[in-house]
Formats: sequence, C-alpha cells, structure tokens
Amino acid sequence: MNNFELIPSYSDKLLNAQDIARLLKVSKPQVYLMMRRGDFPIVKMGRLVRARQSAIEAFIDTSTLPMHGGP
Repeated sequence: MNNFELIPSYSDKLLNAQDIARLLKVSKPQVYLMMRRGDFPIVKMGRLVRARQSAIEAFIDTSTLPMHGGP
C-alpha cells in the first residue's frame, strides 16, 4: 500500500486578507472584521490567517439574495 494514498488532496487555494478583499471588493480591515465575526471559516498557521477559496465562494453563495420586483 502506498502511504501517499492516505494524504488528502488540498487543491483549494488559501487566500490572504488582501486576496479576499479584492474578491469581495471590500477593505482589508473589513475582511479582518468578517474573520473575527466568523462569517467564513479561517485557517490559522502560526501568525498567518488564511481562508480557503471554496469557503469564500460558499460565503458569497449564502449571502446572495434574490432580486424582487423591478426590471
């Protein structure tokens, strides 16, 4: 048996606050506030804080509201 089969594949990109801010079109301080509030899960690596791209995409999906009325 190959030991590499036991290692999960993590192809999901880890985004820093600047990447997330750019993606969401908000400021970096706003991203840090969202992280503290727990708006999306984060990955801590020592002093570094990242979020998986899939978590940010899921946050966008769950935060999207349908349009009502109007053209």
